[in-house]
Amino acid sequence: MASSGASSFQWTANGGGFSANGGKLTVTVNNNAASELVWGSTVGTNLVGTLQFGNATANAEAELQNKIDLSGVDRTINVTAGSAGAFGTISGIIRNTSGTAGLAKTGTGRLF
Repeated sequence: MASSGASSFQWTANGGGFSANGGKLTVTVNNNAASELVWGSTVGTNLVGTLQFGNATANAEAELQNKIDLSGVDRTINVTAGSAGAFGTISGIIRNTSGTAGLAKTGTGRLF
C-alpha cells in the first residue's frame, strides 16, 4: 500500500479506513477489486488494526471493493454514522486462510 502520491493511502499500526462526504467513495486498492488485502501486522503491506468507515462529519457511503483475508485472527470493523448516517460497504469476499478468525462490527453506523 503506497504512502505518497496521487490516489494513495497508508495504514498505521492503529488501523485506517475511509469516509465519504458529498457522495459515494469507492475504493479499489491496486486498481483491481480481485486483489486480496491481507489483514495482518506489517504496516505498509497489510491492513493493520481496526478497519474504519465514516467519521463524525461523514454523510455518504464508503465502499471497499477488494477481497480481504482475515489471516487467522479476530478482526474489528468500526463504522461511525456521522452527521447524516454515513455507512460502509465491503463488496469483496471476506475469507480466512489459516486457523480460526472472527469479525466484529463496532460503532453506530451500518455495514453492508
